[in-house]
Amino acid sequence: MNMQMKRIEDLSSFVREIDSECTTLNMNHKYIIAGSKSGKITCWDVDSGKENWNIDVNGPISELSLSDEIYVTASAELHAIETESGKLKWSIDIQGSSDLVYVDDDFVYVTSSLYEIEIEDYTETTLFQFDKNGNLKTSWGNDDPFGEVKVEVLGIDYKLQTWEGSRFVRPHSILLDYEDNIWCVDDSGHKIYKFDQNFELKLSLGDGNPAERESGKPFNRPTDITINKKNGDLFISDGYGNSRIHHYDKEGNYIKSWGESGTGPGQFSLPHNICMLGNDELIVCDRENHRVQIFSTEGQFIKEWHVHKATAVTTDHKGNIFIAEQGPPPVQYGVKNLGHSVGIWDRDGNLLQRLGAELPGEEPDQFLWPHSISVDSKGRIFVAEVSYVEVGRTLNPPREMTSFRVWE
Repeated sequence: MNMQMKRIEDLSSFVREIDSECTTLNMNHKYIIAGSKSGKITCWDVDSGKENWNIDVNGPISELSLSDEIYVTASAELHAIETESGKLKWSIDIQGSSDLVYVDDDFVYVTSSLYEIEIEDYTETTLFQFDKNGNLKTSWGNDDPFGEVKVEVLGIDYKLQTWEGSRFVRPHSILLDYEDNIWCVDDSGHKIYKFDQNFELKLSLGDGNPAERESGKPFNRPTDITINKKNGDLFISDGYGNSRIHHYDKEGNYIKSWGESGTGPGQFSLPHNICMLGNDELIVCDRENHRVQIFSTEGQFIKEWHVHKATAVTTDHKGNIFIAEQGPPPVQYGVKNLGHSVGIWDRDGNLLQRLGAELPGEEPDQFLWPHSISVDSKGRIFVAEVSYVEVGRTLNPPREMTSFRVWE
């Protein structure tokens, strides 16, 4: 077969040059908007290619969102620009380097990041919410992104980065309860937080000091939380430095704990995730024992079944159980059908369906390293992965990898 190579210019309706590298592009039925590394924003007519206007800001341009107006993140600023005229309406300084911008009917959302020399990477610090007049409504994330950074070496190839003055040390799990409260589990902070929808703190458990390792006392690096809708009781898996499940009432009063290290029924080797099954039972991902265990809310063992590196669990309104599986240890890398998947199970432990290919990867049918899972009211499955930590940082050069997937 004789194939002739064609230039992209030969296939284009029109070609336009800009002053430096194009860093972002957006369009609608009327306009094409491009931003450059140097900070120039240019608007063309989508049909004729005629330039309507251009404007310069401090570059580089990170991203732009095109709605009723154009909202642009560039350098350490957020800009609002009139679409028709290109007139700059307002600009706001952002703490750190402005990154992503998203616009809905009422608000503009912007993320910021800082480059940390010690870890040689950018770290996301804060999410800002503005109204469309540029007034800050709220922010969420690092309380003091310009505070002193502390990097603690926890292992040969593992560093923990924290900011002085920040509320969290290493947030590990988040839960939206039946009253729309937000619960955060800070494993290296050894605390549990409850916030309302305005991000006001309503309750905290733990004083921030770790209990003695494997003492069974709350908390030593807790991993997850679930809440009983019937009475508001809290169940917390205390997994990285303990082998326990802790039970509290809705006011945060301690009731009891159960579990110990081991491989028998009711024993744990890193209880990593926990979820209610109805109002009277709960399921625990006993990760390093490669299984899940089901208990009554009183802590009585009911049953268990094998799941490879069971790391996260949730349910849907039909009673199906969704369990995310992590991959094998390095000695078995490349071996097929060992984790890197999501299994859908019934209450009796029967596997109904498995999502994920035989081997890990970044293709749509693959996973890299699942870590958390959720299912919405429409049955969509959301899986968060620790892909950079487990895979991306080991590459040469290190790079970010697919770390969030949605299955329908």
